[in-house]
Amino acid sequence: MHTTTGFRLLLILLAAGRAFGQGFLSLDLGVDARSGALGMTSAALAGSHTAWFANPAVLASGGTGGGMLTHHRWIQGVTGTFLGFSGSAGVNGLGVGILYTDLGTMEHRLTPDPAPQGTFSASELAVSFSWARPLSASLQAGVTLKVLYNKIFIYETGGIAADAGVIWRPASGGPVVGLSVNNLGRTGKLDRERIDLPLSGSLGLSLPLALPGGRGLAAADAVYYRERGWYLHCGAEYSLDDLLFLRLGVRAGEGEYDPTAGIGMRVDRYQIDYAYMPLHAGLGESHKVTLCFAVGKDSQGSEK
Repeated sequence: MHTTTGFRLLLILLAAGRAFGQGFLSLDLGVDARSGALGMTSAALAGSHTAWFANPAVLASGGTGGGMLTHHRWIQGVTGTFLGFSGSAGVNGLGVGILYTDLGTMEHRLTPDPAPQGTFSASELAVSFSWARPLSASLQAGVTLKVLYNKIFIYETGGIAADAGVIWRPASGGPVVGLSVNNLGRTGKLDRERIDLPLSGSLGLSLPLALPGGRGLAAADAVYYRERGWYLHCGAEYSLDDLLFLRLGVRAGEGEYDPTAGIGMRVDRYQIDYAYMPLHAGLGESHKVTLCFAVGKDSQGSEK
């Protein structure tokens, strides 16, 4: 079956993900609500077992482990689900995750006729395997391998991507510094075009704060996207007795200014987080909910 030029262009645009920045847009959206509410900061969130998808070095935070289930509703009917588990084997931190993104349905036309011939669907799948270990008392490093699959209409392709990260976390406490490189790799051709992965690099800083009635966290990432240039992600969190978490953030760059907000609640080792992430220029709203449980340490890295 031959498609029109317009339909082929739509395939290319979807494959390249130009409306969202790059192809495999799901890799660029993050998977946990806490990070999303903090302006999509992630490079230096040591001690949070929900942040390892962005920086695998988090897995080496001294035995932190658990499970995470996230549902993410994006714009234009795009939804994503992530299921991940993390744990430890000796000094090594391990993680495995499955991210499935449904890009929704679109009208299919073979001719310029205004009446569509039907609809077609599109989806993305990423299966990730992560490993991390401490290099010294303060420095830890990790890597992630992702196996990718993408299908649009009758066209499909696969690929492989890798992440790498380090975190410097002083044993005496204080600021945490993180560095990560994400989505190094390539895919096969989807119809006639290869998909460009959303390659990025992040340098982050997080600072724990002692505040009246609880504790806080300030975080910031300088992020370089291969196709979009530099962005600044910033966020702040207030924790009331480690039971209630209030979060604000912002993601800014190239004329964009996207504020974020969220809330979290914890009971024993179980936690639910919510993030509200509106987009600039009235493009829509994004909502993310994460359910997680911690093993060995709580979800924010404190000893139980």
